[in-house]
Amino acid sequence: MSRLARVSTLLGVTLAAVLVAAGCASGVSHEEAARTDLDPLVGYVWRLVDVMGPGSAEESPVDADRYTLELVPDGSVVARVDCNRGHGRWKRDGSKLAFEGLAFTRAYCGTESLFDEVSSGLARVSGYAFRDGHLFLTEGERREILEFEPLPDEPGDAP
Repeated sequence: MSRLARVSTLLGVTLAAVLVAAGCASGVSHEEAARTDLDPLVGYVWRLVDVMGPGSAEESPVDADRYTLELVPDGSVVARVDCNRGHGRWKRDGSKLAFEGLAFTRAYCGTESLFDEVSSGLARVSGYAFRDGHLFLTEGERREILEFEPLPDEPGDAP
């Protein structure tokens, strides 16, 4: 992605964060993204920050770079969940988001792996929101289950 495209996308994410912080929105709607000709979901590789399961404490990955998600403008999704790779489709309707046909390789990644939590969390996603530049994938009534941050394109390159 070109530097200009990254800056443009960053401006869209920053605008969304400002709206959320101001209490004007709880997420970026499809209409807001369309109005600015930017789509804050695409154009980034998102790195996992936390997993928040139902009734359980937050879990952070030992190596966050091994947990990434990329939503491609053509509707495909590419994921890395620890030592496994996945692909499928993503679909959005306003602030609703779903992954369809998401399939993963099934290698054993070790006892500290969050593969089961992340892959099952992605299967339950029904919406999304942005807060402080982070992407929160949600389930049901906006219950946050997966938190991602944008992965810098280059070392020292802040998104």
